[in-house]
Amino acid sequence: MRPSRRDLLAASAAAVATGVAGCNGRSEGGTDDEPGATEASATTTPSSADREAYETFESAVEAVASAAGEGDADSVRTSAARAFDAAITGSYALADAEATAGAGHVAALQARGWDAAALASMGGPSTAFAHAAALTIYRARTYDARWLAARGETDRAATMAGDVFAHFEGARAHEALEAASGEAYEGFEAGLAELRSAIESGDESAIDDAVATVDSNLVTGIEALAGANAPLLEAAFFRARFADARELYRLGRNDVAASIAQRLFQRFNGEALASIYAIVGSGGGSHTEAAAAVVQDVFAGFEAARVHELIEDADHNAYGTFEAQLEAYVTALQEGGDVNAAAASFASAAQYAQFALVDGVEKLPLDLDLAGTVSGRSGTSEGGGESALQGGPNVVDGVPDDADHVVDTNAVAYDPAEPTVSTGDTVAWTYAAGEPHSVTAYRDGIPDGATCWASGGFDSEEAARSGWENGRGAVQSGESFVHTFETTGTHEYFCIPHEAAGMVGTVVVE
Repeated sequence: MRPSRRDLLAASAAAVATGVAGCNGRSEGGTDDEPGATEASATTTPSSADREAYETFESAVEAVASAAGEGDADSVRTSAARAFDAAITGSYALADAEATAGAGHVAALQARGWDAAALASMGGPSTAFAHAAALTIYRARTYDARWLAARGETDRAATMAGDVFAHFEGARAHEALEAASGEAYEGFEAGLAELRSAIESGDESAIDDAVATVDSNLVTGIEALAGANAPLLEAAFFRARFADARELYRLGRNDVAASIAQRLFQRFNGEALASIYAIVGSGGGSHTEAAAAVVQDVFAGFEAARVHELIEDADHNAYGTFEAQLEAYVTALQEGGDVNAAAASFASAAQYAQFALVDGVEKLPLDLDLAGTVSGRSGTSEGGGESALQGGPNVVDGVPDDADHVVDTNAVAYDPAEPTVSTGDTVAWTYAAGEPHSVTAYRDGIPDGATCWASGGFDSEEAARSGWENGRGAVQSGESFVHTFETTGTHEYFCIPHEAAGMVGTVVVE
């Protein structure tokens, strides 16, 4: 029999008290050598319940404090995650019942959900604004190249146009522009190539046309990235151009003007551009992106967590509801949905799961009943028993002997995540852990000329997603999805049920 809700509350209170009073193995009454010290046999402390988890937690907390003092955000996040995992591991050792610890684990995940909601509500400039600012610098630089060409500085103008191109290829704004507006991205690169060619040939009309092409596509990209903040960057662009014109008019010397243009580019390309990202980063960057990363981490951690199976065994509907609302929360953060509503729904689903774990579903408030999950979502039917999911014509038993490469589909990751294969090679994705998976190519993530590939034999990403909702395309225990690659290039793919948890992969075909 599972513990009652009262047992859960009592155990949680005891755990909190133990964590506060006994975090170093001592009570408030004194040290180990003084009267009032708690005997090890009388009270279970975190250190005695699970020494390894205790030491990991303690060292991780110290690492968080150290990294925070040094301003190392990545280390803070890594160490905090390690402390969280150690605390959860320790809670299972401390609790009298596994379900009690599981309910506490769900409560911790619920708290992280609210943290993400608070983070998403902070506002502030996003990293996309910094990308747009970088494009504004390229815009001004293009006009400088035209001015130099008009003054007969052909070599310097052509070099300037080439430098813009080269810098953009390695810049953080490169992928951002491509994602925000593929058409503007392609138009900008094409315009830069045309500009350099026109400068080298001395065709003034072609130079003007190329500059216009670059300018219009950069404006489109800036608006796509900066949104309502685009006018601020537009004003900055005109200010830069006015300052350039003033200096050049005052000096009246081509060689000095070219030198100034070069120094301006170096300054803005280096110090100013770096400062833009630093300012945005120190201000929290894109808070919604950071919040999405938090919830995505929650999803990934849940898929591989001990509490995952506990909830599913306790109440399949509660499990399906929790996972569905967690996925919907990630989607809302990534796609600009109603974050507050998604956070509230996830919190309710977490409460539902906690009631299920302590055998208290019959006491569940009606407004928390979020029933309506997809049958077969976890590979079992609503009533239990065999899986309701099916594979398809390219999902086979075992791993074929003629497979050239094998990729393991773990709980929320493909391993290896980015294999390199040769044309004509056959790859087998074999089930390794977790729930049933899919292997589905992104429509826009495969090379031109390549046909869509997906477990279940679907001919498009959309058909694969729809098929999954109807129970088709699953790779389950003892099975493999097999595909032979005939088109060179990069093939990007994902797992439909675990996409929100970050389960994506890439195959490079040479």
